[in-house]
Order: sequence, then C-alpha cells, then structure tokens
Amino acid sequence: MNELALIAVPRNLAKPDGSANFALDSASEVRLSGWMEQRLSLATWIKPGDAILDGIETGVVRRLRPPLNLDKVGESRQRLREARKHLADVARAWQPSDDRGAGPAM
Repeated sequence: MNELALIAVPRNLAKPDGSANFALDSASEVRLSGWMEQRLSLATWIKPGDAILDGIETGVVRRLRPPLNLDKVGESRQRLREARKHLADVARAWQPSDDRGAGPAM
C-alpha cells in the first residue's frame, strides 16, 4: 500500500455508500496492475468431475501462499489485513474535491 502509494476511493464515485468496499483511483490501479504483472502468475486446471474444489483450493493456497490472499492461507497476514482496513477507512472518508473534480479529500 505505502510502497505503491495506493489511494482508495469508493467503488461508485457518483454514489459513495460509506461501505468497507473500495476501489483504487486510476493511477493506483495502474501501479498495482504493474506490481501484479511482475510478481503473480496464473495457471488453469481442468478439474476431474468428482473433485471437491474447496479442499483443492485450500491445499493450493496453503502451498503457493499468494501474497494478496487472506483466506485459507494458514497465517494471519496481519499487515495485509491492516492495510486493507486502512484503505477501506480512506474510501469511507472520501469526498469529492472542489478544485480537481472527483478525488480523495486532502
């Protein structure tokens, strides 16, 4: 969050609802996408018809430990939880800026 200078905004700028759900401003999205492209990979797998995906997902997540995952990873990831909470708080406090159009209040 700090390294990439991510700025949280409400998911719907036209109708901010004060929820914990947030988006990132467009410049932050670009920075995060670049970070993800450099560090993350994607793989696909065709599941056998009788496979139970929940257990398979848990095993894969615990083995690969994806850096942005909070569920099933088997560790608290407190820094990630705190960063997401902070971004949600920033988005809830967001107000349109009079001098630059819609944007986070300074």
